[in-house]
Amino acid sequence: MKPPSTTSPAMEIPSPMLRLLARHPRAVMLCCFFLSGATGLVYEVVWSRRLALTFGATVLAVSTVLAAFLGGLAVGSILLGRVADRSRQPLRLYGLLEGGVGLFCFATPWLFTVVEAAYVHLYPVMAEHVWLLRFVRFLLCAAVLFPPTVLMGGTLPAMSRALVQSRGQVGSRVALLYGINTLGAVVGATAAGFVLIPDIGIRATVYLAAVLNLAVCLIALALAYLTPSEAVAEVKKERAAPAVEFNRRGYRALLVAYAFSGAAALIYE
Repeated sequence: MKPPSTTSPAMEIPSPMLRLLARHPRAVMLCCFFLSGATGLVYEVVWSRRLALTFGATVLAVSTVLAAFLGGLAVGSILLGRVADRSRQPLRLYGLLEGGVGLFCFATPWLFTVVEAAYVHLYPVMAEHVWLLRFVRFLLCAAVLFPPTVLMGGTLPAMSRALVQSRGQVGSRVALLYGINTLGAVVGATAAGFVLIPDIGIRATVYLAAVLNLAVCLIALALAYLTPSEAVAEVKKERAAPAVEFNRRGYRALLVAYAFSGAAALIYE
């Protein structure tokens, strides 16, 4: 008599694609995160090009776009990171975040048209008030860029929660995720600037990136459904190395120093 099956649900489904997802979950997750990094920089390049048509291509205008973009990432990482820590299905959370990014970005071409109309209407009134105009410009950028970038900011915490199962894995696996995501960003920025925008245009490039986000969403949701959490990341029952303990003042000083490090990096950019 055949013993009861202990395999994951994916192995009971005849689809070769589903079996592949369940057989190599970690590789699939890394591929998804690579595509996530690529689409993120595609959006940044496209949005900078598109908003330059309205705000101009000055350093101040480009910095406004970049500040709004990174501000959304920071807010999303802080807020959604807490959600990811409490989630029992972080891979499903990651898929939903990617789907939200894709759906919202489909609407950005029309939203930029609204931003352009608002800016053209407000400019004659505020032209003499330089700092007020700059502030309004930032608000207009943030209104469009914050929702998708906040969702993007939550993808690293969610994916880290899915892959990291013990304290000893934090350094290596989060570094691997960050490296894969950054490599994808390099590919996305290069493709957007040198291939996609010149060949198919800004609007089609946005749609292509949004489709990739939705594809990543579906893959992540399928993987979350088909694969038990224990199969997504190996749970090593080794004794974790003791964490370095900081007092509260030292911890805050470290965060401030890290913030200055990030500021310096973006000044160079």
